[in-house]
Parts: sequence; C-alpha cells; structure tokens
Amino acid sequence: MIVTEFIQTKKRRGQHTESEIQEFIRQYASDQIPDYQVAAWLMAVCLNGLEDAETVTLTQAMVDSGERFHWEDFDLPPADKHSTGGVGDKTSLIIAPLVASFGIPVPMMAGRGLGFTGGTLDKMESIPGFETRLSVSQMKRQMKDLGFFLVGQTEEICPADKRMYSLRDVTSTVDSIPLICASILSKKIAEGTQSLVMDVKVGSGAFMDSIDRAQNLAKKLSEIGKLSGLKVTSLITDMNQPLGRFVGNALEVHECLEILTLNPTSDGFKNYQDTLDLSIELAAEMIHASGYHSELEECRKACLQRLENGMAYENFERMVFAQGGDLSSFQRKRTLELTVTADETGFFKVLSNRKIGVASVLLGGGRMKSSDDIDPQVGIEVFQNHGEEVCKGAPLFKLYYRDQKKLSSALKNLQESFEIQNEPVQKLPLIHERIV
Repeated sequence: MIVTEFIQTKKRRGQHTESEIQEFIRQYASDQIPDYQVAAWLMAVCLNGLEDAETVTLTQAMVDSGERFHWEDFDLPPADKHSTGGVGDKTSLIIAPLVASFGIPVPMMAGRGLGFTGGTLDKMESIPGFETRLSVSQMKRQMKDLGFFLVGQTEEICPADKRMYSLRDVTSTVDSIPLICASILSKKIAEGTQSLVMDVKVGSGAFMDSIDRAQNLAKKLSEIGKLSGLKVTSLITDMNQPLGRFVGNALEVHECLEILTLNPTSDGFKNYQDTLDLSIELAAEMIHASGYHSELEECRKACLQRLENGMAYENFERMVFAQGGDLSSFQRKRTLELTVTADETGFFKVLSNRKIGVASVLLGGGRMKSSDDIDPQVGIEVFQNHGEEVCKGAPLFKLYYRDQKKLSSALKNLQESFEIQNEPVQKLPLIHERIV
C-alpha cells in the first residue's frame, strides 16, 4: 500500500475500497504507518467525510484489529449503553447492575473524563480498590459469574481505535461523525453486545451543541449499526443543565448509591429525579431491545421494581467486590465548602452548563489533559433546576474544594454559568427525541 495515495484519495473527496481501508488499519495497528500520516488522513476525513460503506468497513477493520468477545451462555442477548458525555452524567453506574439483574449480559466498557465532561471510570475509581483494568480472562470469568462488568478499554480490544482516538484528540478531529460512529460501534461490537442504547447529549454541557447535529449523529449510528449487524436505539437527551444533584466523582457515586437503594439521606429526591428517570428510561430501552418484554412501559415498571426490591443494588455490591473495591470504606471525605446563594428573588436560569463542568475541573475534579491527576472528593452540589423560582439568599450551589488557589477561578466560572431573571424561565425537557 502507498499510504500517500490513500491519503490523496480522501483529500480529493474520493472513495476508498474495502480492501484499502482494511489494509490501512491493519498496517497502522502493526506500527507500519506513522502517526503523522494517519493524522493527515483523519483531517481529510474530517473535512470530506466517509460514505456509509467506508464507515462500515472502517468499523469492522477496527474490530478485527483485536480480540472479539462472544457471549453464548446466556438466555438473552447482550446489551450495552453508551453516552456521548456531559456534566454530572452518571447513569452507567445505575444502569449496568440494574439491567444485569434481568439476566441480560452487560459487557460495559466505559471511558475517562476529558475536558469539562466526567468519565465513568474516574467515578468508579473513587471507590477504594476498585479496578477498572481487567484482563480478557478476568472479564470472561466475571461475565460467567455475575453477567456484567464495568471496565476500561484494554489493549486487546480494538487497539487500532485506541491509538486512533488518542490521535484524534490532539489533531482536532474528534467531532467527525463517521469517525465517532466507527470508534463507538467498533468497541461495542468487539465487546460482544448485540444491541446498543445511545444517550446522545445535546446542549451547552455536551459536545453536540445543536439538535440538528445530535440528530445527525443518532441517525448515522443507527444506520451504520444496522449495516454492521448491531441494533442501535438513540435517545437525544438534554445537557443544558447538570444531570442530577452532584458534579464530581465521589459525589456522583454517592448520588447513585442513594438512587440504587432508593434511600436518600438529605432532602428526598430533589434534583435526583432526573438521574433516576433517565436511568430507568435507558435501562428500559436496553431490556426492551433484548426481548425481555415487548412493551416499553412494562420494561420501565420492571426497572423500578428491581430498584425497589434491592436487586440492582445487590448487583452493584457484587460488581464492586468482584473488581477489588471496598464499598464499606467508601465515604465522602471532608473538604472545605463554600455555598453560592441567590442575590435576588427570581427565576434560576443556567446560561452555560459547560462552565459548571469547567468549574468542577478547576477544583481538581477533572482533567484538561490526559496526564492530569484527579481529586475524587471535590466537586459541586446543585440545589436548583433551570426554571425554578428562588428567593434571595436561597442556596444555588455548594463547592467542595481543598485548594484555596483553585477556588477563585472555579467560582468565577460558576458565577458566569447562571443568572436570576425576573420573568419565568421555561423548564427543560429531559428527553428530546427517540431515534431507532
């Protein structure tokens, strides 16, 4: 293969053949093509796109670059859920044990936070001892014993995608829809799932900032998934305000534990309700896609019952123990605290959810580059929902922090993230659209 000719084809808006893409990925995975040439091709794709046939071939080539799981010892087909990321996005911690309680295998591979969005692996690692890096043999054993796992991508699963994603991150080619589709779907196919529920976030706290772009991504995921033998259902969900009450790793785990036990320790389910509702909706879509029940409403009712009878929480406990974690020693460690209150009476309006996410990162709760360390205990508590009426002096946010120097920049972002209006503010929908 002459790699420069391959790059030239896409630079001139041409179409690659199946064998060309397969050979390109094979050579890249075996270190025969340097990163700078792949970076040039990625930018050509970002500017000129890929046809569906090219995206399907790229997806399969990435799957073929590593190991592929097959889960044949279960009565129901495997299912998974993936989110495009957002602020306070924590539903995977509830969904994985909940769906697995129905006997549906859930081989969930999750990611880390980067920029203003949080990562599922970072949240789980705030539990002492919890191990997100399992070997292939450990994953297979845990699926046999528990029926689910929650891990990070390993070197054996889609290694070509793992390398290419890192390159996309530093070449400003992350937002290409064909590349997003190939990256997400290759990992899901390789992990052995047969149906995928996508949580496509849209709004100021998401990578997709418009409904049109979110719809385009959801539709393309369904199309490429179908052509690749994977059933994909997408929910376009709102990310113009944080999901749930907490933003920050240990804080979000605490929120999920209270939802899994249906036993809130503070002031009921205020500001937990959207996390609970979205978790049930996504889980219901997963068990519906696996054929557990033909009616979505019955799936929703069944999910709530599994929370009420404790089966979902028991599964969570078993997963934590199996992956080396100690839930009994998990607790929110003491930090410094600062409460932000309303300066006037009016209606609370979130101007930029992204700034709330950035504020949490600046406190030390996230990373702006992959080498940054995370403090799992810091973060933000959100007391008001967008559109709620507040009185002067009412609490809006509480910042949990350790470093006074980090506080000022975080507080500046937080104060720029909202305003109090005299006129009523329209409340935000949780789910905008369902796309199959």
